[in-house]
Amino acid sequence: MCAERRDRFRAACALGAWLLAAPAGRGAPVFECAPAEVDAGSLTGTVARAVFLIRNGGDEPLAITRVRNCCGSKCSLTPTNLPPAGTVEASIVVDLKGRSGVWLKTTYLFTNDPAKPIVALRVKGRKEGPGNRDDFERDAWDKQLAAGTPRPAGSERSRTP
Repeated sequence: MCAERRDRFRAACALGAWLLAAPAGRGAPVFECAPAEVDAGSLTGTVARAVFLIRNGGDEPLAITRVRNCCGSKCSLTPTNLPPAGTVEASIVVDLKGRSGVWLKTTYLFTNDPAKPIVALRVKGRKEGPGNRDDFERDAWDKQLAAGTPRPAGSERSRTP
């Protein structure tokens, strides 16, 4: 009886050691991205660009099933299926026209990775200088709004469906 217990214990230890030595992504896709956030710094132009390197660290193909962009940004990502150990670059372009100050844009990638079904890629920075002439002065608008006076001329924005 004691020998039987000892053999079971050894078998359990061997199985545990084998499982611990197995790679983490065994049998499933693993989404890896370096970096997950890019600081574009201070910009004076109207466009910011960031590149993210995406890698499949698992043993199964990684599928990026959907890309959801924040307003004013666009992600170009091809291919959407990565084989094991495959890599692809995701390029995000942010339109800064009419913006000024600090900004942050997030793009969401929907994957078949069971540990990370939704991944956020972030681009941030600071736009130096004034916005375009269609932009209104927020400080002036806030002061007039607090005083109960109508909005400054040119502050109304047209809505497009």
